[in-house]
Amino acid sequence: MDKEYTVMQIAIEGLEKYKIIKEDTSDSQKETSIDTVTKKVRQIIKEKKIEAVGKGKSTSTAKRTAKTYSREARNFILNEYLFDYFINMTRDEVIKLLKSPKYYEQKAQELNGKHEDKIIDFLELSYEQQSSMSYQSNNNERLTKYSKKVREKKNEIMLEAVFSKFYTLNIDELVEDLNKKNDIETYKTGDYDKDDIRIFEKISDWNNYVEKN
Repeated sequence: MDKEYTVMQIAIEGLEKYKIIKEDTSDSQKETSIDTVTKKVRQIIKEKKIEAVGKGKSTSTAKRTAKTYSREARNFILNEYLFDYFINMTRDEVIKLLKSPKYYEQKAQELNGKHEDKIIDFLELSYEQQSSMSYQSNNNERLTKYSKKVREKKNEIMLEAVFSKFYTLNIDELVEDLNKKNDIETYKTGDYDKDDIRIFEKISDWNNYVEKN
């Protein structure tokens, strides 16, 4: 079962991810920041009409349950809708170097332009060469957690994570994203959008697939 998140949990994850609240942040400042961002998240959920997927508690000591939202909804809220807001809030210089959604749009346009050049080169090939390349590009197997490509990427991610801290690998999310990458490369080459580029770069960073224990 995929993990679900309350509004407060989404807010806290954003504040921690963009290093707005840290271990040395005072309790009063944390409370203020969480309250402010929680309101922002609620506003986005209302404006974008994001549907809840269940109910849960924001903390282990919470007395009441709250609506919960999917991992995908959490990612869109933190990485898309609130990205500029968090970048303006953070004082961490490394975090400020994170790429904005506009970067992904520009990158998609650049890659699409390169693909047009490849099409011209392809048309200049012989029939036999074109047939061979077409077969290879259409040979797109669906991946599972036992596929060689997934196992190789899984091992790469886990090895890197071990040297940092102890994490839980979100293998289902990894498999889903690798299948998305395969579909994009097979069916959308030359027609990339910013979400496609985000998937490419997301897969290259193991931090996107681990959670602290």
